[in-house]
Amino acid sequence: GDLVKSYGELAISDALFLNDIEAEYEQAIHWDGATYRPDFTISTGDNTGVVIEYFGLLTNPRYGRQAERKRRYWRDRQGWELIEITPTDLVTRDEEEFTAYLLRTLRDLGIESRPLSPDEVLERLPLEIDADTYTRPLTSFVSRCRNLGWSHEDLTSSIRHHQIADIEERDFLSLAEEVYKAYLDDVIGDGYEDFSGLLWRAAAKIENGETEFKYQSNEMKGDLRQIRHVLIDEFQDFSEPFHAILRALRGANTNANVFAVGDDWQAINGFAGSDLKFFKNFGRYFSNPEELHLSRNYRSTRSIVEVS
Repeated sequence: GDLVKSYGELAISDALFLNDIEAEYEQAIHWDGATYRPDFTISTGDNTGVVIEYFGLLTNPRYGRQAERKRRYWRDRQGWELIEITPTDLVTRDEEEFTAYLLRTLRDLGIESRPLSPDEVLERLPLEIDADTYTRPLTSFVSRCRNLGWSHEDLTSSIRHHQIADIEERDFLSLAEEVYKAYLDDVIGDGYEDFSGLLWRAAAKIENGETEFKYQSNEMKGDLRQIRHVLIDEFQDFSEPFHAILRALRGANTNANVFAVGDDWQAINGFAGSDLKFFKNFGRYFSNPEELHLSRNYRSTRSIVEVS
């Protein structure tokens, strides 16, 4: 039932769970002024144990340097052992062989295991709680309001000016209004953030003159005022918060040119907040545009093109 980030972590997690080995996933450790979260931590006593790290990108130089720092960290910690798992450990073995290899390595470090019976597995599986027919539309509604950058007052005003079709819509909007207020107060107001909120915050920062940025763990940096070209793919999926960022960027950097490519036949993300108005009315948002039309389909076979 745990959410992991890669096939390698999934294989490790399944092997531990099915063989009665308790491990904590991404347990937070304070290290050198930052938070380090090793993949799996198995405690063997008071501040002793075994850590399993899945190093999946060792061919990447920066990732390789981080992995070496982690190796040194665990070598210097008394009472701790590090087990490294790489993609090679997985592709050279099937699932059963990999599990046996991992359990054997753990046993050599004093970690005993036993396979769970089918009944024990069932007992330990989490209860699955599925989003029902009420939760899904409410979740989508909240997401759409956040995508528009609406406050609770904005939503209330929009509902008041909306022509309600029937009793069901009236009841849904009444509930959605309360849910959205609770989301803003108890989730966003409690210090959490969603993706749309991050985009709106970014736009606000740029509008306030914050144009310098860093990336790749602060190893690289840049300044939006020096950007010459902005390339936008899948422009049919453009949305209000992305436009707010681009508008703020072009306000801070009038020399930035915009190149956008899209296909309105592939516009299927309206439910997530995408708006074709940016695609269809490009000249309204970008002055003196040059539009080029790709009228030939190079991707599909002739029969598919003829049918469409």
